[in-house]
Amino acid sequence: MGRIRPYDTLHGVEVLVPRANDFTFPSDHAVAAGAAICGLLLARRWVLGGVAVAVGLFLAFARVYVGAHYPGDVVAGYLMASVVVLVVSLLRPVAYRAVDVIEPTVLGALVRRPEPAAV
Repeated sequence: MGRIRPYDTLHGVEVLVPRANDFTFPSDHAVAAGAAICGLLLARRWVLGGVAVAVGLFLAFARVYVGAHYPGDVVAGYLMASVVVLVVSLLRPVAYRAVDVIEPTVLGALVRRPEPAAV
């Protein structure tokens, strides 16, 4: 997945941000923003989610504008984050059920909340 950043491949452009030493794909900024946006929308926080979408669109534009990413890097970051958040949210009931099954067994100590220490 190692693709060189646009400001390293395009000649004669003014670099607007400090150069990074890592690869461009996917955009880590877009992954973080995409996870936050998807989480807010799944939680039905419409106003905050709408604000996050607007800020996320600006972030996507800015990352491409400064030459840090190609448009596909940003889109891939948003898609990857959305898939992860959706999969985790779908697996949440399975995890709760697994804890309910494990808790009364000898392995229950692995999932039980520790008792507060006596002072």
